[in-house]
Amino acid sequence: MIVLIILGLLFALIGLIGCILPVIPGPPLSFCALIILSYAKNWEPFSAIFLIIMAGLTILATVLDYVVPAIGAKRYGAVNVHLVLQKCA
Repeated sequence: MIVLIILGLLFALIGLIGCILPVIPGPPLSFCALIILSYAKNWEPFSAIFLIIMAGLTILATVLDYVVPAIGAKRYGAVNVHLVLQKCA
């Protein structure tokens, strides 16, 4: 139980760091932290509706993180190779 709480807090911390560093996927790691912490506490801290809403917001944030820069780059004339290399770097 303690191990899961520590793991959940570690995921949350790395998720917060991921909001600043583009290499680390922040929203998915933060959502994993919610799931781990909920499991560690027998699903009591967060309701099912809250977790479903957070899952939707996580998916939306992750998709927009990849789509918005690509649309902006295409609009201003970037080449497809540069779009792939930008996200990989």
